[in-house]
Amino acid sequence: MSNSNYMKRYLLLTTAVLAAGSLTAQEADSLEHQKDTVIVKTTRVEISGDGIELTFGERDQDKNEDTDEKKKEKDVFDFGILGGFDLGFNAFMVNGDLNLAPEMEDFEQKLGNSTNVQIRFLNLKFRPADFVEMNFALGLDYNDWALENDVTLQPEQEYVTFTEEPIHFTKNKFKAKYLTLPFNLQLVTFNKVTFTGGFEPQFLLRGRMKQRSQEEGKTKVDDNFNLREFRYAWVGRVGYDGFSVFCRYYPKSIFADGEGPEIQNISFGIGWGF
Repeated sequence: MSNSNYMKRYLLLTTAVLAAGSLTAQEADSLEHQKDTVIVKTTRVEISGDGIELTFGERDQDKNEDTDEKKKEKDVFDFGILGGFDLGFNAFMVNGDLNLAPEMEDFEQKLGNSTNVQIRFLNLKFRPADFVEMNFALGLDYNDWALENDVTLQPEQEYVTFTEEPIHFTKNKFKAKYLTLPFNLQLVTFNKVTFTGGFEPQFLLRGRMKQRSQEEGKTKVDDNFNLREFRYAWVGRVGYDGFSVFCRYYPKSIFADGEGPEIQNISFGIGWGF
């Protein structure tokens, strides 16, 4: 074999070895870069007409990895905070009549100053279909009844007792606060109008008489005032884009059995969220 042919073979062999070494180095470098990859996950807070939703980690999966099942599971269940807020008027009624009998004049109220406020701060949503949504929540329900007459509801009585006062009250409110656990079923139409029906069990946290007069200033007395410890309401609402009008009706007397007159409660107004 001539020296010329030997040199050619040597150069070809050297070139092949260098090329293989270069490919190996590139592969190792690629693997090294993969080891240095940093994955950042975030916590997202979304505010919408349905409330505030917390999402931990990435909400949108990589398109190559996300499956239809994962998307479906994410859409079916939702957990949120501050899931709803209601503001409305609060009224006494007897057997469906807002006009009370003369013997119940102590319960006469200033309807415009009698309010119902409900705040739902934890809620779980379940969507078995696009047009159906079920909602479970935890909240507080505040009730104010502004009394028309200068009377005081007495604490620690076996039966509901009012006393007439010789002074005039510029503010005379009977108040009650409840822990509420609403359950609602919502139907969504093609144009996003919603129809909701619900059931709300409520547990008494506190009763209060809050009064203000020129003679005595501001006074407040906390007691259960013979209120029913557990009550429930039927709720209906019609909404659009997160806002709604609602009506909340309590079929049982607000007072415990045998401790007060048969007088029910109804509230109605506007709401945000579920």
